[in-house]
Amino acid sequence: MFEILIAAIVTILIVIELQILFEREVSVRSACAALGFMAFLLLAAIANWELELFSQKLASEFAYDVYKGQESLRDNSTFLLQAIVGAPAFMLTDVWWAAIGTNIAIVSGVFYFVHKRSPRLSLLMLAPAVVNFCMFALRDPIIAVNAFIVTYLFANTEQAGAIGKQLGAVSLFAFIRPENLAVFAYAKLMTIFYQYNRNFLIYLCLPVFLGALVGVASFAPNLVGTESTSVSDLPDAAAEFYENRANRVDEANGGGSNILGGRLPGLPIYLRYPIQLVSFFILPLPFEIKHLGLALAFLDSIVFCAVAYRGHRTGSPKALVVFWVYVLIVAFFSNNYGNVFRLRLPAYFILLAGFLRASTVDQNLKLKQS
Repeated sequence: MFEILIAAIVTILIVIELQILFEREVSVRSACAALGFMAFLLLAAIANWELELFSQKLASEFAYDVYKGQESLRDNSTFLLQAIVGAPAFMLTDVWWAAIGTNIAIVSGVFYFVHKRSPRLSLLMLAPAVVNFCMFALRDPIIAVNAFIVTYLFANTEQAGAIGKQLGAVSLFAFIRPENLAVFAYAKLMTIFYQYNRNFLIYLCLPVFLGALVGVASFAPNLVGTESTSVSDLPDAAAEFYENRANRVDEANGGGSNILGGRLPGLPIYLRYPIQLVSFFILPLPFEIKHLGLALAFLDSIVFCAVAYRGHRTGSPKALVVFWVYVLIVAFFSNNYGNVFRLRLPAYFILLAGFLRASTVDQNLKLKQS
């Protein structure tokens, strides 16, 4: 417990100090709000750690071993960025669970960044999924914060120096999820198309891209390390590749939190994919709620749908392009509610970046008119 607290305090000081250096100004009010938000997350995380309300995930043990030089990245390089980000906490505490404090601190750093520009928007970070994943020593908060940075840069209306920053931010994904490079590279391509045609090309090119992706995968099933005899097998092949690359094993084998209780793979792809898309927004279905974790996931689904709906009305259009590219591609890999719940976390931060960009544009317009 003490290690989590120390890691959070040290990391939040580093994160806020970096923002002050780049922006050359400080907001005491936002700093206090961020510390209050961090205290709330710490209470939730420490309570979960002590009472074991939800079983603690042990993924950061690998990142800690990478930091200590006890693990090779030859077979799995996706923990490298987590090891780098968590280095101050690991150095001070010498325990892997200090990564919980690091996750809490970097999310609180985003809270500071958003609160400084729009206190109202910072309240979105109280979403159940955000609070949930700050209670564990997982990489997901780091991935989500990175998604926020990339989207905020993608939605930039001022192009001077933006391309270099965007490339730098996207390249960070190579240290976490190499396949995200393809997702955000395509999202960038769509934002470029958006500048020339704000409706037609976006919705035309995305289905063409997805169709091409399915076609290429159907002719090269060995690339994902499984045998595939038809297009309908591709989501399973892709999901298996996704899991194997992360060295995970699905022990549920059709039960637990698998979509439709494991019956999804038996459906043809033209039925599977729409179900997977719906499951990205609503998980699980009400009749599939079997325990507290699934009930909380369903509650989060209601919040997520409301945030996504609002994002389509008031968010940055470029951020919405990134959002839908992410959703449509990630849904293709979805077969388990637990994985979908984790992969949905970056979508919150993508929408948040879109809200923030739109809010900044509105404020600038009001200043020019006055």
